[in-house]
Amino acid sequence: MRSASPAYVPEIDGLRAIAVMAVILFHVQVAALSGGFAGVDVFFVISGYLITGGLSRELAENGTLSLRRFYLRRARRLLPALYVTLFASAIAAVVLLSHHRLMAFGASLVSAALSISNIHFYLGSGYFDAASDYKPLLHTWSLGVEEQFYLLWPLLLLVARTGRWFRLLAVVLFLLALGFAEWLSHAAPAAAFFLAPFRIHEFVIGALLATSVTPCVRGGVKADAALVVGLALIAVAIFGFGARTAFPGLNALVPCLGAALVLWAGAASRWAWLLSNPVSVYLGRTSYSTYLVHWPLVVFLRVAKGREHFTVKEQVILLAVTLVLGHLVHRLVEQRLRQVPAWGNRRFLVGLLLSTATLLGAGWAMQQESWVQMRSWAASQVTPKEVELRRKARFQLRQQVCTAKGWDHCDDLVPGKRNALVIGDSHAVDAYNAFVTRFPQDNITLSDLGGCPPHPSIDQIVMAGHPDLPKCLELNRKRHDPSYLHRYDYIVINVYMDWYTEQHLAAYLQFLHDQGVRKVVVFGQTWRVSDDLPELVNRVGLDRERLMALLKPAPSDGLVESTAAQLGYLFVSKTAALTSDGHFDVFDTREVLFTYDMHHLSLEHSMRLLEKSALVVFSYVGQ
Repeated sequence: MRSASPAYVPEIDGLRAIAVMAVILFHVQVAALSGGFAGVDVFFVISGYLITGGLSRELAENGTLSLRRFYLRRARRLLPALYVTLFASAIAAVVLLSHHRLMAFGASLVSAALSISNIHFYLGSGYFDAASDYKPLLHTWSLGVEEQFYLLWPLLLLVARTGRWFRLLAVVLFLLALGFAEWLSHAAPAAAFFLAPFRIHEFVIGALLATSVTPCVRGGVKADAALVVGLALIAVAIFGFGARTAFPGLNALVPCLGAALVLWAGAASRWAWLLSNPVSVYLGRTSYSTYLVHWPLVVFLRVAKGREHFTVKEQVILLAVTLVLGHLVHRLVEQRLRQVPAWGNRRFLVGLLLSTATLLGAGWAMQQESWVQMRSWAASQVTPKEVELRRKARFQLRQQVCTAKGWDHCDDLVPGKRNALVIGDSHAVDAYNAFVTRFPQDNITLSDLGGCPPHPSIDQIVMAGHPDLPKCLELNRKRHDPSYLHRYDYIVINVYMDWYTEQHLAAYLQFLHDQGVRKVVVFGQTWRVSDDLPELVNRVGLDRERLMALLKPAPSDGLVESTAAQLGYLFVSKTAALTSDGHFDVFDTREVLFTYDMHHLSLEHSMRLLEKSALVVFSYVGQ
């Protein structure tokens, strides 16, 4: 026997519409929707609700589940539109992406075809990394989570059945997943964000609603209140959350419980028209296809423009094209292949296997540099191998020093020498390179960690999703320990300004002065790039004027410079150090770029930071 299909509920499509539009508008950079990423969590609750509801009805009617039929339905529902998107994205990637990015795309294509994108992107980087803006298949992480849920959930239902044991198991899963998600959202944010075990509680909310909550009474005050409160909670997440919100974990309960309240109220509320109107229903019905196509469009427009941010006109065009393509994929692919044809599933499965094999083969080929370089239209002045070597070279001097001293004693003090401490984030090594080059007689030690500048309460200002926050907290405890600081003859500071501001650094300089630290050399900021500089060079060539038009000027150093002067500290301008004949050196006389990403200095340029000021610095630290 087949389970009876549930009656269509247009309000669910209305909720899908809210979720998908939140995600899309967030990704096209509508500033007001800073928490639009929470739309994905709304989708997870809906999936848990619908999948569990359908499976529990089948269990009740048939006494068992047909796993074959379930997995085929899921495959027909999800894979055709996904594969069309993957094939189209692969073609666009071959045409538009550089060698380096096409190789990375190939790896993500393989993971998407195997439904493990979430694991792939977890191993690669965090969701809010700048590099994420140029990954066309990043959004498929959520499909990986869903498909892993679909794989395991029916098996759990077969074992536990619906009823008391299922509810008990679901509650235990909810509490465990929520607890680990909350912990990991601070200790290992990328794991909490991408990996399915730490999202399972969001599906469970929908599952418990489908199996354990009495349906809402039509027309009652409770239904109206539930709908309004549910929509309000979703709005709080969409408009109130942001890049600094620890997520998922407890914060994810806000949109998830909001979604559950809306699902419970459904058509029973007198306000249901907010969700069941034709526009909302249309957007909800096409939401899956629209979600699939929107992010590749965003990324490929970034690549074509060579910058991260969009104008208002570009935002409108992106939204319009996304909706049109979403409609076409829904109409021509998703709807046509969702239903089982008269000839059965055999041709579908054969086509699915062939498509999967083709995607895997294409993804493998894209990861082979010899094949990638066959694209004559994308010839590289800066090859992937050079980018890799130049990025590694930044740490070459550090490795030489530590090898000579012994890695366990790399940052030990050396009696009889001037001992210096370089403090900073991932940019600290640039200052380290400069001092090791110009002052080889000094013992230079390093206090560095990516995204970890000096601040007494770094956990209050650091961006959410910091992968090493516990280490950063420990590092900053040392940086604020007077007994530790006074071990050194002078201190050097080099940090990147973004969420960490001039005010923060000026306050740290004042702290050092108050603790009696006499000698501090602080570096200013340098120019940044709208995209990885090798990408821009491969697009426009080594044309200084064209490249300068794509650069972003260095942020203001005025407050830090004046504070340093007032406290008797030495300020060194990086922009001045890397400027010749009144022009910033985008590349040097040997055509070495000033950065091989968006802002970290290459080894050669970092070694030049004290070239013009060496005598001044020597006089200052040698007093």
